[in-house]
Amino acid sequence: MTEEASPSGAAMGEAEGEVKEFTVEASSFKFNPATITVNKGDTVKITLTNKGGFHDFIIDEFNAKTKQLQAGQSETMLIKQVRLNTTAQLVTTASRAWSAS
Repeated sequence: MTEEASPSGAAMGEAEGEVKEFTVEASSFKFNPATITVNKGDTVKITLTNKGGFHDFIIDEFNAKTKQLQAGQSETMLIKQVRLNTTAQLVTTASRAWSAS
């Protein structure tokens, strides 16, 4: 079953999109939630919390990544004004942190 995160944040205006904040937990071969949804123009703040092992977090489409985190560590990334033509779902897999679809 795929879980989708519900963003929190306040609207910044229609042209600029919204500020959306997500907390993602990394554990053995999975990320929770597995999917988040963002819209063109949104500013996205993602905090990765590593629950075990070594994990990093990469979103090639937005040129965003964290350092490799050890268990118990967290890091936050900020993606300002998502540049897409439409809504994107960011989907996690064990071999790839995120990809926009």
